[in-house]
Formats: sequence, structure tokens, C-alpha cells
Amino acid sequence: MSAAESAPSQEEHQRLLQRIEELEARLAEEQNAGARRFQFAVEAAPNGILMTDARGRIVFANRRARELFGYEEIEMKNLTVEQLMPERFRRGHVGLRSRYHDGPAQRPMGIGRDLFAQRKDGSEFPVEIGLTPVEIDGERLTLGMIADITERKRAEEALREKAHILASLHEAVFTVGGNQRIETWNRGAEYIFGWKEKEVVGQPVTAICPEDELRRYSDRILPAVILNGHYDSTLHCRRQDGSEVFVAIRASLADSDRESSQGNGHRVIFCANDISRQKELEDEIVQISEKEQRRIGQDLHDDLCQQLASIGCLAKVLQQELVAKGNGETAGALGQLGEMLSSANVRAREISRGLAPAVIQREGLTSALEELASRTRKVFGVPCRFHCPDPVFVEDEKNAVQLYRIAQEATANAVKHSDATEIEIALSLLPGHLQLRIRDDGRGLPPEAASRSSGLGLLTMNYRAGILGGELEIQSGPGEGTTITCTAPHRNE
Repeated sequence: MSAAESAPSQEEHQRLLQRIEELEARLAEEQNAGARRFQFAVEAAPNGILMTDARGRIVFANRRARELFGYEEIEMKNLTVEQLMPERFRRGHVGLRSRYHDGPAQRPMGIGRDLFAQRKDGSEFPVEIGLTPVEIDGERLTLGMIADITERKRAEEALREKAHILASLHEAVFTVGGNQRIETWNRGAEYIFGWKEKEVVGQPVTAICPEDELRRYSDRILPAVILNGHYDSTLHCRRQDGSEVFVAIRASLADSDRESSQGNGHRVIFCANDISRQKELEDEIVQISEKEQRRIGQDLHDDLCQQLASIGCLAKVLQQELVAKGNGETAGALGQLGEMLSSANVRAREISRGLAPAVIQREGLTSALEELASRTRKVFGVPCRFHCPDPVFVEDEKNAVQLYRIAQEATANAVKHSDATEIEIALSLLPGHLQLRIRDDGRGLPPEAASRSSGLGLLTMNYRAGILGGELEIQSGPGEGTTITCTAPHRNE
């Protein structure tokens, strides 16, 4: 084949040149599109972006940077980076900038120090700056990313203030994690429990809460907190030296979203006050009140009842004399008076037994509750039964009296205010606890009254449950009757 034949024709050469021109045009278009996309991304960036040369002059500033400092684009290009700083930092920054230019590296600026920038109007604001060296057309430049951290600083300051307040509280504030270990501990908790933060954080909550109270936490308190977001109660705890301490607690979910934790993963914040001395005083008051009630009951039995009986006997003698003299009408009236005196005597004796339940001392709580049910049937004519499936022995007479008084108050309320036609008193054992339940079929309580435990009777029962270190729960509704349940710690294992 000759050279002429192998050489491309003029037409082919023209097509090749045209193809090259097309490729070059497409490449230029793609480069321009990429540059536009890059410029758009830089302009739309949420942080300020500055580019400076070796002398600190600003060669580029994106829209966010201009907004942060309050300058127009043409104004920014006539500034040095030092002019964007408060006056007190400018002189020192010149040397720092020169050293960075000589040994550039990607790093945050001002490590360990608070950095401030200055707007065109002279106002200052805190910033966070990241530096990156770049080289464009052989010129070494510095790219700075600037973030306004004013809101973050405010939030940090608010957190520090809250932390200071929390640390200064006399009340104990601590957090228990889903693994039932203590996670946080303030000075108030150290004061009440005796444990220092470093000693107790990470320890199981049993360090301050006995096993029976821990079961109560798992079985009752935690479910109530998860359901309602908070729960108020009392806990019987112990200090580092082993001594007992009673605390009034308010438990709240630490999770901002209740659904954020599953199963046992909930963290609970406890706010606690030491009420040990208050419990001692309450116990003394209750004992004084109990002694006074017993004294009144004994006086009723030994004095008033005897006088009523004597008056009744005298009325009967006078009735017999009037009958003998033929004054039947007056004798009949006197006979009615005698019956009324006899009925009053019986009622006074029943009241004296209620004020002074000696059967608790003789036979224990179960016998006293059985007698209460029997007396309710006799005096008020309302069917009342006592149910106790397991033998229950309450060793502490003071606790037995408090439980008896709760049952007595609930039964009296059912008779007097609920128009109940049936009442049941039940005593049963739970793991580490006993449970007293009084149920009636009366007209019930309005929901708001039951939830607030308003009324002297309900408040008194709540108070007595607190003395026991237990809880009182009221379930009631209009026309649905009322169920009052007291759950109290009890060693039955």
C-alpha cells in the first residue's frame, strides 16, 4: 500500500478535529458546571469560610462569613484577618499567623482557649475555627472554617449553673441506671448517706437500698414511674455506716422520651429528703395519740358503761315499783328508757373496744380484724367479712395498730359515706410485704377525690401507711365501690 493510500483523507482529518473540539467543549462545560456546583456548595455552607494569603489578606469569603461579620463581599476583600478580631488579640495573632504559614497543618485553632471574633459594628461573639492549608496556582493559602458558638456557650453556661445548683442542694439527687447501678451522686446525697461520689458511683443500688426495698423498687416504683413519668413515696435506706435512714423520694424518668428505653433500660432520677427525725416524731405523736385513745376507751368501759348499767338497773327497779302501784303507762315509758340505756351501753362498749383494741395485744392483728368485721356486722348491720388465706403475724405491735386503724377508718367510711351493702377486709402476704385490702360495693368516690386522697379519713390512712414505710392505693369510681389497699414491708420469708 502506498503512503498516499495510508494517509487520512482531508475529510477524515476534518472530522477528527471536529471531534476533538467537541470533547474539549464538553470538558470545559463539565469543569464550569463542577465549579458552579462547588461555588454553590461553598456559598450555601452553614459555617463561615474564609481564605487568606500569606499576609493575612482575605481573598475569599462565603455568604455565611459575610453574614457573621456584617460586611459586603467587596468590603471583605479589603480586610485582613486581624481586622475580624477584637483589638486585644490582633498584635499577637500576626506572629501566630506567620508561624502557621511557615509550617501549615490541618488543625483546630486556639486549642484550650476561648476564641472571639468582632463584627463590623464592633460587637464580639465566640467562635470555633478550623484551619486547613491549600495551594492554588502555586500560591499557599489558608482556608478557615468559622462557626458561631454563641448558643452553645449559653447552653454550656446554663448547664454549669444548673450543675452548681445541683451540687449545692442539701437534698440528695442521684440517678439509677437500667442495670440498677448508681450513675450520678450529688453532695446532698453524700451528706445524707455518707458515701462520697467516687465511692458509690458504679455500685449497685443495694449499697443504699436493702433487698426488700429493692424488690419494692422493681415491682412497684419503677413501673409507676414508667407509666406516669414520676412517683412519690418513702424508702427505708441505710447509710455507709450501716445506720438506718428514711427518705421521702420523688422518682422521675431521666429519659426525655419514655419510648427511648426498652425493658429495664430506664434511667431514674431520685430526689430524696432525710425524714428520719420526722419519722421519729411522727411515731412519738402516734404513740401518744394511741395511748390517749386507749385511755378514753378504758374510761368509757370502766366509767361511762358502768354508770349506764347502773342507771339501767335503777330504771328497771322503778319500773317494777310503778307496775306494782298500777301506774302502767309510766312504767312502760320507763321500760323504754331502760332499753335505750341498755342499747347505749352496748354501743359505748363497742366504741371503747374500737378505741382500745386490746385483742391486738392478746391475740394479734388477724383476731383484731376478725373482731372488727364482727362488730361492724352487729353495730351497723352491714355484712362484713374478714379473709386471711395465710397465717400472718405482725411482731411489732405499733405496726399492727397502724394496720388495724387503716382498716377501721376504711370500714367506717364505707358504712357512713358510701352506703355500702357489703364490705370485705382481706390480709395477705407478698414477697417481703403484707397487703391489707378493704373493699366495699358502695357508691364510690369521684376520680379527683381518689387521686388526691383528699378528706381527713383518706389523709389519715395515707399518713399511717407512711409510718409503716408502705403505700396506700385507692381505686374507686362513681357507682363502682371503693378498694383501699395498703402494702407495707414485712419479713415473712
